[in-house]
Amino acid sequence: WNSQLLEAEWSTITDHEKDLLSINCAADTSLCEEHDVRSFPAIRLYRSAKTFEHYRGPRQANEISAFVNRSLRPLVSGLGPENITTFTSADSHVFVLHLTEEDAGAGLYRRFHELASRNAHLYSFGVIPRKRVHRPSFLDCFNNLDDTKNSTTEFYTNVFSLDEFVDTCTTRLIPEMTHKNKKAYTESKTNVLYFFDFNSARREQFATDVRDIARKVTRGLKFVTVDPPSFPDVPASVGLRWNFPAIALQNNGNGLMYPSESSNDITAGFVERFLCSVADGKAKPAFHDYENDYGQHDADAGARRHDEL
Repeated sequence: WNSQLLEAEWSTITDHEKDLLSINCAADTSLCEEHDVRSFPAIRLYRSAKTFEHYRGPRQANEISAFVNRSLRPLVSGLGPENITTFTSADSHVFVLHLTEEDAGAGLYRRFHELASRNAHLYSFGVIPRKRVHRPSFLDCFNNLDDTKNSTTEFYTNVFSLDEFVDTCTTRLIPEMTHKNKKAYTESKTNVLYFFDFNSARREQFATDVRDIARKVTRGLKFVTVDPPSFPDVPASVGLRWNFPAIALQNNGNGLMYPSESSNDITAGFVERFLCSVADGKAKPAFHDYENDYGQHDADAGARRHDEL
């Protein structure tokens, strides 16, 4: 099933990238054995017959295309006034080190280069010289997916300071569910709003459309987008039928799940109205006898407002 999903994404890329090849290892076992492909689906970028890089990022067309584009750049691109603006918007996440000669001599460039070597398959890195008389060295990060920018001068606080900055900058405001982060949502002690859709472009559009809402409620509510075929158990666990796009709220305040109706128009306004309906006790929870013998709401949702929503 994972191979079928990837093949659909792959066909999207081959429409504009001609140097791509798909091999069916179940049918062409000898070729896969020759290249030591022991498990699949697998994605490799070959620079020569024997030299290649593994791709381990999200298996979506736009992410794979971005990986190919990164591979065409130097590990750390040299920048100047003439190209820095273009470079900062060239990838989903871009890191630019404004480096003084003094800090370069003290080993900062070496550390930055090592950082790039560990992360160049995911992000883009550049360096531009800077005179210390103006300001000390600093590192900018451009998160173009969430339209945010972060900066740091904390290069020597601890040995992990640069890695911690990368983690902070690249954490999506509304991430995509992966097998690695799944439990952080399904077992979260904070309320979670799920958005389900088969189409990766619509999932990304949802993340863009509702990020202002997500910024307002970062402490009380997490957002995540989900590809239903990749996680078929998750829609069922929140009470959704196999009919998408749809959203659902995992409310840990009362232990209930609130699914929405399927809609092709899930906008920021739709989300706000849905959250208000839950907070006001008007939304019907899944897996729950909503009315007790006296016709009252067992969930007590109407009597208890959730300020975090």
